Amino acid sequence: MIDHVTTVMARLPEPTPPASLKATVMARIAREAERQQDIAAETANPARIRRERPVWIWTLAGGLATVAGTSVYGWLVRGALPSFTSPLIGGVAPTLIPIQGSAALVIGLGLLVYLAGLFAPLRQSSD
Repeated sequence: MIDHVTTVMARLPEPTPPASLKATVMARIAREAERQQDIAAETANPARIRRERPVWIWTLAGGLATVAGTSVYGWLVRGALPSFTSPLIGGVAPTLIPIQGSAALVIGLGLLVYLAGLFAPLRQSSD
């Protein structure tokens, strides 16, 4: 049914590309080659890796401090240490995140340290 359309389409001449297309494609290829070289130079730079290590350590420390602080707060509110033999580690009652008092300050500081560590590579790469 469409066989005649296929033969007609095969005989149509291919349109000529605009004159600026070749220059645009070649410029893009050159930019990509430079970008690949920059990426290879950054990953091969041991100073950059050493500079990022404390950032990841602070990020991990902030996250762990937040989780540990929330867990300890829950244990203190319930008045007992967690029972590791129960089906739910830490007891049956869920640990509620405190939203007032000094515990909120500790959790807020932990989150700030976490976010500072999380976004530190972005600040350093813009320098």
